[in-house]
Amino acid sequence: MQTALLNLIDSDNSWHILFESRRSDIKVYQNPAISDHCYKVSGTVNNTLETTFDFLADVKRRPEWDHLMQEGKLIEIIDENTTVQYIRMKAAFPVSARDVVTLNHVAKLSDGRMMMTCKSIVHKSCPEIPGVIRLDCDCAGFVVAPINDQPNKCFVIQIANADPKGWIPKSILKLGIIIIFKFYSIIFLFIKF
Repeated sequence: MQTALLNLIDSDNSWHILFESRRSDIKVYQNPAISDHCYKVSGTVNNTLETTFDFLADVKRRPEWDHLMQEGKLIEIIDENTTVQYIRMKAAFPVSARDVVTLNHVAKLSDGRMMMTCKSIVHKSCPEIPGVIRLDCDCAGFVVAPINDQPNKCFVIQIANADPKGWIPKSILKLGIIIIFKFYSIIFLFIKF
């Protein structure tokens, strides 16, 4: 999982910019060479690396920045760096609610970056729910990097390569990307963790 995420993050090939903030360095990209559902968001956060990482990794705090999230919970702690999480996203007409169960792993890299990777799994404690579509997360996560000589700032790159399954109109997918961009604008510019 870690290698796949780092390969996507460190690669500049095939990423097409979709949105770019006029007020900050936040950018949203798509990589159609990987899949129609492979996105990258990057930008500078005005907070420490550790605080930003802890905030983004905490499934219980995710609703503070992800307004599409209906429910998130920790299902299992496998070890100090590995967990199983459940996330359910709200339905938004005409799209059904989605959920996902992921195996998550956190690590501190030798260059000072911190990362969380996740991938869909099947877990006996989280059977599929009628009326909720279980998406398939091939590779997702984020890396938080220090910025030299700026201890109260860090740079975040988040990757999501997940098939939402089921039917979603292209206009809704585009709207979803705009919403993601707005969420990250909130995180990166306004939230003081």
